[in-house]
Amino acid sequence: MSVAVDAAASGYQRVKREIVRALLAFDASISGHVRLEPGSVLTGCHIVHDSVEIYLMEFQCGLRTLTCPLYAFLPRKQIAESAVPELLQAAAASASL
Repeated sequence: MSVAVDAAASGYQRVKREIVRALLAFDASISGHVRLEPGSVLTGCHIVHDSVEIYLMEFQCGLRTLTCPLYAFLPRKQIAESAVPELLQAAAASASL
C-alpha cells in the first residue's frame, strides 16, 4: 500500500500519484462527485478515518481537495513516472548513509 508521510518528520519524500483507471471522488466544495480520468495527477495523498467503518483517501487534484473510499483509490493509481527518478535518487542517498 502506498501512503504519503510527513517528509519533515520522517525523512521520506512525498510522491505524486497518477490515476490509471477512472475514479469517482467527492468534492466537498461543490457537495458533489467528480470523475477523474486516467492521467490525472494527485498530490498530498493521506488516509483519513471519518466514520467507524470507512477509511477515506484525501488528496489534491489541481486546486481541488477530494476524497474517496480507500478501497476504491488503491487499485486506480500508481506513482507518477515523473516522480520515479526522484524516488530512486532518494533511495540511493538513503542506502549510502
